[in-house]
Parts: sequence; C-alpha cells; structure tokens
Amino acid sequence: MVTYKLDELMGSTDVARNFGVVLSKLTNNEVDKIGILKNKATKF
Repeated sequence: MVTYKLDELMGSTDVARNFGVVLSKLTNNEVDKIGILKNKATKF
C-alpha cells in the first residue's frame, strides 16, 4: 500500500497550473512522489 504525506497530495487543477513547480520538486528530490486528487484538493 502506498501512503502519501500531506505535501505530496495535490488537486488536478493545481498540478495543471503549477506543472513546472511539481516537476522541479520531483527532480530536486523535495518529494518522492505526487498523489493527484481527481476533483477538489482536500484542505487540512
């Protein structure tokens, strides 16, 4: 089972708008993975 931290979960709209930021976080090893939520991002 895969578990995600709160900073690894993003809404699909946020990923589309900030695609460069998401890629740079992945390439700079700031996060190991990104979980994309289908509809709205959850606010914790």
